[in-house]
Amino acid sequence: MRTYEDLIAEALAAPVNGPDLTYLDERMTEGSLPWAYRQRADEVTGQADGPVLDMNGESVGSAGGLSLPDGEFAVVLNQHHPYDPSEVRRVLREDGVFLTEQVGGLDGLAINEALGAPLPSDFSDWALSTARTGLEKAGLRVRNGRTAFPERLFHDVGALVYFLRATPRQVPDFSVEWYDKELRLLHDQMSANEPLRDRAVRFLIEAEPA
Repeated sequence: MRTYEDLIAEALAAPVNGPDLTYLDERMTEGSLPWAYRQRADEVTGQADGPVLDMNGESVGSAGGLSLPDGEFAVVLNQHHPYDPSEVRRVLREDGVFLTEQVGGLDGLAINEALGAPLPSDFSDWALSTARTGLEKAGLRVRNGRTAFPERLFHDVGALVYFLRATPRQVPDFSVEWYDKELRLLHDQMSANEPLRDRAVRFLIEAEPA
């Protein structure tokens, strides 16, 4: 059985590649979603007869708007990135489609509770309902919207520490030193084959100009 110190040292030394969690392999497991974003994105783009804008990696509308013409794109894609509904509507053609998968604001709350950490507040109300309202105000109609809550399990404390490094919004003031006591208790729990049980929150939206 690996020691607490070994797991923490490894988690702190491992390079973090943004939100990519493939490094954790089976040390953190998450239930599957009832949809496949990439498959649906391929279907939508395959049916498109015009340009496609993939906003992943872009900060669309957050810095004064896109330097793109109005009504340019047949499809706008977005997975887990912020967006400005009015900018999405502006660059979307009248017959266009906006497809997005988002992380809900209540994602990962069991982590905060286990650490005794403040709940993330900036996006706590971010959900299908609030996203729908924003899109409708911008002139888009949601033709399909779904929410899912897959279970997420952390099987060792190093996996949890790496996750928190990769997703700093979850516990903005996180440090191993500050949460040492709580992390050691979680290590004891996980070492007894009792994972930390958490819940992910995801929602999927397809929208079109109203």
